[in-house]
Amino acid sequence: MIDARLLVDTAKHFSYIGKDEYQEESFGTETSLTKIRVRTTEELRTVSLGSEKRGVYTFYFDLTESTPVSYTVDSFKEGDKIVYGTKDLRIRTVMPAKSEVPEFVKFTAV
Repeated sequence: MIDARLLVDTAKHFSYIGKDEYQEESFGTETSLTKIRVRTTEELRTVSLGSEKRGVYTFYFDLTESTPVSYTVDSFKEGDKIVYGTKDLRIRTVMPAKSEVPEFVKFTAV
């Protein structure tokens, strides 16, 4: 379990549904995530014109303290949309805590 004093961030989660006949992505309804932890780092990527920095956001959702309480380890999927502040992000990786009874879910978004 993550110390509740560290769970001070909020975000919005939208489950990825798929693409429609016009290849437009569609998402489920907005779900507010509260009492989560978010850490930001920068990733240096090589692109055709040199290199660029890109923000990488690591989210921690505590299965006991964070809301909605109905969320489980399987609630987050690669490709889901996360809105954090003014940033519109996509989940890149999902990593449940490594234990028989996971206590939190960690996922990264860019």
